[in-house]
Amino acid sequence: MTRDGLDYAAELEYVKELDRRQKMSTEALAVHQTQPKDLAVTQEQMTIARNTVAKGLNNDQFAVYLYNCQRQGVHPLDGLIVPIVRKEGDGTERLTFVTTVDLLRSRAADTGDYAGSDDPIFSEYGGDKDNTPGMATVTVWKLVQSQKCSFTATARYEEYYPGEKQGFMWRSKPHVMLGKCAEGLALRKAFPKQLAGLYLEEELQKENKPSPRKAPEKPIPQVKCAECNAIGFHLPKCSKRQPAAQQQPEQQSPKEENVMCGDCGVVNGHKPECKYAKKPESNPDWT
Repeated sequence: MTRDGLDYAAELEYVKELDRRQKMSTEALAVHQTQPKDLAVTQEQMTIARNTVAKGLNNDQFAVYLYNCQRQGVHPLDGLIVPIVRKEGDGTERLTFVTTVDLLRSRAADTGDYAGSDDPIFSEYGGDKDNTPGMATVTVWKLVQSQKCSFTATARYEEYYPGEKQGFMWRSKPHVMLGKCAEGLALRKAFPKQLAGLYLEEELQKENKPSPRKAPEKPIPQVKCAECNAIGFHLPKCSKRQPAAQQQPEQQSPKEENVMCGDCGVVNGHKPECKYAKKPESNPDWT
């Protein structure tokens, strides 16, 4: 059935599409208002930031830092985003940004799709006297096309513990520290566009030490014989050729077995009166 030449089903789909576009426009406007792109950063403030929170960055790295602050709507002097240059295992430098878990949650909430997160689940404890968890798992919930979807990530203690020198808080509050790392992983998995390049301080405390490389073995030099001109060996007719030593296998003496005489009962022998005893031969009397 039609009305004014239009199908009812097609008209209903058209109205739903208009509602969906209007909702997306409203959410985009709200995100734009909460994340201003034009921050009032004076030249003096940029100089202070370069000498404090961004100290040691080159011009390109500092430009990336300012862009990231502008993208996240954070002033460089707020201290919410701190640039860190880390060396990878191959010696190359990588620019990362350290922030707080509260800023990650706030930026996820600004999208309008953040539906909260579950408490960390800890497992693989060391034992009765060791209260240190081996891993922590956190689930972050996000609305994807009006459906509540889960994004789960797991952080392992041995991969984040920075060692004895910097690990005081890790030994004092291992659940809090490891739970933050797991939540940061899950938040970036759920909101990769909004949180790309943002890491927690707890995630970057452990240094990336390059794996030790095995030294290459020195090649054995090849010596040329002055007589036969062979390299690394001698020809059969060469006088300097040493004959191969022929090793003969050692002959093992057969193991003697103990035999008991059935007449006199002596082992491996006989009594003089035994009938099996060997009689001494009498020598003829030569006269």
